[in-house]
Amino acid sequence: MRIRHAVILAVLAIVLLVSGIYYHLRYGRHDTFMSNFLTGKHASRDGYEAGDRPVPDKMPLPVRYVDKAAPHVAIFVNTPEYRKAPLDIRRMKLLEFFTLKVADRDFMLLSDADKKRVLDLFMERYLVP
Repeated sequence: MRIRHAVILAVLAIVLLVSGIYYHLRYGRHDTFMSNFLTGKHASRDGYEAGDRPVPDKMPLPVRYVDKAAPHVAIFVNTPEYRKAPLDIRRMKLLEFFTLKVADRDFMLLSDADKKRVLDLFMERYLVP
């Protein structure tokens, strides 16, 4: 029984050694293989102290959700299915387009007033009666 365990452990060690060598030959070079093993992730990138973080450039909401979508909305609005539809159907299709193509995950984090303002501006600009 002990011999069987020793043989199994030896075979597993050989398989691990061979697979490590194969991985090293295929994916790693000598200068980069395991180069960051002893250095942590924090040592390799610049960090900010608490309160030192730069303020990101914020785009105004109309620019982010209304103006940037103009080329895509123009293509959508010029389709025959959209142009021939009644006003209520066009309103629903435009709202669906906004929801699926324009709004990103940050849009859901906006306040209700900001969401309403952006949607009203979007509809006012692109819903042509």
